[in-house]
Amino acid sequence: AEWYGVSVSGAGSRNVDLSEGSAISTWNVAVNNLGNTKDTFSIAWDVSGIPADWGGPDALSITPDTSGEIDWQGSSTFDMFLTVPGDALAGTSASFSMTATSSNSVDETASQSFVATVDQHYGVSLSVDSDSKSKAPGGVVDFIFNVTNTGNGEDTFGIMVDGPALWTPTASQSNITISAV
Repeated sequence: AEWYGVSVSGAGSRNVDLSEGSAISTWNVAVNNLGNTKDTFSIAWDVSGIPADWGGPDALSITPDTSGEIDWQGSSTFDMFLTVPGDALAGTSASFSMTATSSNSVDETASQSFVATVDQHYGVSLSVDSDSKSKAPGGVVDFIFNVTNTGNGEDTFGIMVDGPALWTPTASQSNITISAV
């Protein structure tokens, strides 16, 4: 007698490095016919967990709605790609899932979930209000520095000032915590 079965593989979590800008996460997915006869499997996607600022469902490419006919003990494979924008913040994630259902037996289904999480990358830039200033002997000269966190997550920066000890250069803060970007 004919019987039907399905499994899916290729799901999992991916960490995404955006230190060079936007990135693409890839999964190689397989729909496996576990039955003893040819079968076709419909594929349904739940992409509601992909953030709108990542492009929502459009951030995910290759989402077929069928496996096509698969011989018994055969597989249908495809690659999926999720585009993660370069401005995504550290720790944000997208999740989506797929479910394959036998066209000959709707009771035969298999599901899997996918997650992409943005890793934190670090960066800093520093500028000063003026390269040089002058003051009468004994006076105090203030330089205003602007520290910018160019990374995608909150970071704490240590502040150190170097100069001749006779002039006693000091900073108003020893460290500063700055939010992402």
